[in-house]
Amino acid sequence: MAAVGGLGGEAAVARVTDSAVEGFGALEAELEAAHAAHDLPAYYRVNREVHDRLNAIAANPVLAGTYRALNARLHALRFRSNLNQAKWDRAVAEHRSMIAALAARDGAALRDLLVRHLRAKQQAVLASMENKT
Repeated sequence: MAAVGGLGGEAAVARVTDSAVEGFGALEAELEAAHAAHDLPAYYRVNREVHDRLNAIAANPVLAGTYRALNARLHALRFRSNLNQAKWDRAVAEHRSMIAALAARDGAALRDLLVRHLRAKQQAVLASMENKT
């Protein structure tokens, strides 16, 4: 999932418009507000929108479909992973950095940030699964 998300982000940078970047700024504000309110369902709704928009801008239906399929399989587990406040704080900061890289039109940076972000999420999901057994 990390590699697919990273490729989608890098492709999105090549196609993103100024108005789309502004839209991501608004999504970042929504993420921050949901985080401040400790509203995890709202946070996940906006988080999904961020990633879905990146994939839509990338205009690669194979990448987008693969990402959606993987994300759907992991959705319930991903929700639990942000019950840890430190991990949630880190995820918000990662989104802030990703949106900044998109605004700077830095495809390599966005790819690397997405890969690290999604790998961190993978580790958080695995840790939450280990704690349940």
